[in-house]
Amino acid sequence: MTQATTTQPTLSPAPHRGPTGSNRWILAGILLVQALLYVPCLTGEYRFNVFNRDDTASYLALGHSLAHGRGYSRSFDAQNPQPHRLWPPTFPTLIAATLHIHESLWGIHIIVAACAMVTTCLYWRLASKFLPAPAVAVTTLLLVCSPIFDRLALVAMTEHLVGACLLAILLLVLAWRDRGYKFTWHVAA
Repeated sequence: MTQATTTQPTLSPAPHRGPTGSNRWILAGILLVQALLYVPCLTGEYRFNVFNRDDTASYLALGHSLAHGRGYSRSFDAQNPQPHRLWPPTFPTLIAATLHIHESLWGIHIIVAACAMVTTCLYWRLASKFLPAPAVAVTTLLLVCSPIFDRLALVAMTEHLVGACLLAILLLVLAWRDRGYKFTWHVAA
């Protein structure tokens, strides 16, 4: 009596369609353009305006309070802390870490600009899954040179951090789908 053996098909990952060859140089050039756009604005001080003054001041106050052991309060006054319950402490904790290393806004500027550059890389990766290479390069360059994208990369705001997280989640969901796993409601939860 012979025993029939059956092999179960294995799920292999989809082929990598990220930047390859000359596309890596194009992405590197776009990131260089982005960095050159940010360098003149990295002054170590914030210029508050009508669009960012409340959020930026609150993030800086929360990070400053955490860095100096006053808890999650949004007051620069050590004698009158105001507890904060509006936002989760992720970004203020990042600010506190940079302020703990050095009492300067340079670190915060660099982290926010780095988050913008990570967002650019993740956008490139996502766009390369659906668009031809020239369209990926053009749309990424348009994103990088956008005044709103540029302005938000130079203030203490969470837009780029949240954008990078959302793009990463979307790329993970697409990778899940590409590997052949079924996407059901409990996976999204």
